[in-house]
Amino acid sequence: VMRTDEDEIAWSSDRVITQLEDAGEGIWGDTYMVSGDASGVNREGDSFNVVIDEPLIKVMEKGCAKTFISGILTVSATNSSKVISIDYDPFKNRDCDYFAEAIINGRKTIFKVE
Repeated sequence: VMRTDEDEIAWSSDRVITQLEDAGEGIWGDTYMVSGDASGVNREGDSFNVVIDEPLIKVMEKGCAKTFISGILTVSATNSSKVISIDYDPFKNRDCDYFAEAIINGRKTIFKVE
């Protein structure tokens, strides 16, 4: 639970992080896979669920460490039909290009992860 002024945000997750590649001492150069799900309540009091549909892959190297190079997750509101799906590899090349695709209620938008 996190509180900001008058708002409260609750978040619970069940994630599994698996090391796929070990480049030696430290985490630099390693590759990880994240799977699982989460649920919570946003600051407006709306409940939501998050499901990692395809495992999220993170490569710990320059140009890659800030985001995932592949994987898909879906966020859905439990009290409405609102659904957001994010594909971290919209071009299917696993590049460290920071591009992702959001599908919001069926409408696709490519964006750059900042």
